[in-house]
Amino acid sequence: MSLYIQSTGTSKVYSQDLTVDTGRKDEMVPTVRAQRPSLSLKRFSLPLQGSGLQPKKRPNLSQSLVGFSEAVRIQKVEKKEFGAAIKELERTKAHLYIKEYYRQSDLPISQVFRTMYPKKTIELIDIQEGVTDTKIVKVDGIRKHVLKKVSLPEGITKHHWGDVSVRLKMEQGGLQEKVTKLFFECPGSLMPQNFPYVNYAQREKVAFIFGEKLGVLETEVIKAEEGVFSLHKFIENSGSARLFDLASDVNQKKLNLQQLQNIGILDILIENQDRNPGNILVVSRPDQLDLVPIDHALSYQQKNFQLTLAFGEIKKPCWTQWKRADDKLTDETKEFIKKLDKKTLLAKAEEKGIIIDDKIEKSLKFNVDLLQRSIETREDITLNQLYNKFLNPTLEAV
Repeated sequence: MSLYIQSTGTSKVYSQDLTVDTGRKDEMVPTVRAQRPSLSLKRFSLPLQGSGLQPKKRPNLSQSLVGFSEAVRIQKVEKKEFGAAIKELERTKAHLYIKEYYRQSDLPISQVFRTMYPKKTIELIDIQEGVTDTKIVKVDGIRKHVLKKVSLPEGITKHHWGDVSVRLKMEQGGLQEKVTKLFFECPGSLMPQNFPYVNYAQREKVAFIFGEKLGVLETEVIKAEEGVFSLHKFIENSGSARLFDLASDVNQKKLNLQQLQNIGILDILIENQDRNPGNILVVSRPDQLDLVPIDHALSYQQKNFQLTLAFGEIKKPCWTQWKRADDKLTDETKEFIKKLDKKTLLAKAEEKGIIIDDKIEKSLKFNVDLLQRSIETREDITLNQLYNKFLNPTLEAV
């Protein structure tokens, strides 16, 4: 006799008739029913003497295929409805902190650039950077800008749909209410380290306003038919730090120390959680490697940042692993810290059309005070010591 058991991957639910007597002492075999449609069938030859059970019929494969197709169809409908809910919330809530746009139009983004550069040939080249929608803008064949969609990119929801769909099913209320809670009220509850939630555009612009003197590229915000985009100039002869072995002794000697310290101070100032090698551009010169910080969506996460910090899960910036991060702060770095003025930075943000909410204002004030106190306490402090102080303000910088 044979018993057919439908495999369900790693997830199984035992039926009421829990065991089958195999004829061997202390050995019982569970029967299984599937939680979801599966195309995988396994055959086990088992003696059923004395069990009182009838052998189960082999499942109809065509029925399994129909069930699987229906599950896929439902999932597609759910994702479509979810995407529509996200777009509606973006339109009404996601960018309320942006008062002024560099360009604002109901036209497609390609048409916006044609109005910016009349009688010029415009090309938008997708560079497939992660799951975000990032493009190079060419004007008459010359690379002029980097354009990044800072509304929730479609790739994000596709990439993380499993996590999102589980949370949506757990939350109470209608779809709009659920999406609002997940992405607006509780940012960080889904993917705390790698998900650019709402107000991405605000954070990119704030990083430029607070970090202009630290090497952040001038950043503008554009609103077009497809959503909201950030825009900065294209840097020639540059490549991601992923392409360089910056931790090597040879490259550490060539590293621009001042630019490294500028990036470190910026990451502390804006509570950046995503300084990986992909978010640093390197301009290679014969005897020097220049560094340019990019992509600051995961800054000022507030509650999310404090939670990850409290549980020790914060991802340290890649530069903390570099030897030059143990060099003493330069006089230029210390002078910059001394001159930091919270009121001036907040006024500048207001002038640039960005609303700074109370949480960001509180974080900025705290971080400026911490930086200034740290260099007053210890003249020979290093960048790594400063960052460790930032992670645990109650510790002495040693």
